[in-house]
Amino acid sequence: MAVLETTPSGALTIARQPDGASSVVVSIEGTPTGAVTISGLVDGVADSEGLAWTGTPGWRTTRRRFSTISGISSALTNATEISARYAGEGGEPRPREYDLKIGIPVGRSTRRPRDWGTPPPGAQQDATEVLRVAYEETWEPRENDVVVYSTGERWKVAGVTRPPRLAGHNEWKVELAREQG
Repeated sequence: MAVLETTPSGALTIARQPDGASSVVVSIEGTPTGAVTISGLVDGVADSEGLAWTGTPGWRTTRRRFSTISGISSALTNATEISARYAGEGGEPRPREYDLKIGIPVGRSTRRPRDWGTPPPGAQQDATEVLRVAYEETWEPRENDVVVYSTGERWKVAGVTRPPRLAGHNEWKVELAREQG
C-alpha cells in the first residue's frame, strides 16, 4: 500500500514507494468532494496529477505512471477514509519486495481449519501457519506482506493480531497462508 487507511486531510504519509513505474489507485470512503494530488517522478521528471471526487465514494487511478512518490495531499471534504496502492499497466497490484526483517526468531505452528473434516480424494489441503513475533514499536507486520523462510518457503500474511498491552506478553500473532503462484 502506498498510503494506509487514514483520515484524509492535508499531506498524507507515504508508507512505501512503488517498485518501478506505477499508476496510483486512490480509494475514498464517505461522501467526498474535492481532490487528491499525487506528486513525484514520471520518466525522471517532476510531475503531479489530481484526482477529483464529487460526492460519490470510490476509486480513481492516475494516468501518469510514477517511479517515485514525493507527496500525496488531500483537499477533500466529507471523506472518512483514504487508501492508495500501486498498480501496473493492466491495473494489477504492484507489491514491492524488500527485506523488512531478516533473521528474527519466531514461534511457528501449523494450523488446520476446523471445518476440513475428511477431504475428497485428490483435494488439496493447504494448512495455515501462525507466527508469534516479538513486539517492536518501530515495526508492524501487515496483511499481504510476504514471509520467506530460510528454506525458501513463501507465505502471505493473511491476518495480524496486535499484542495486548500486558507485561510479559508482547508479541504479534501473524496468520499466514501459503502463497499461490
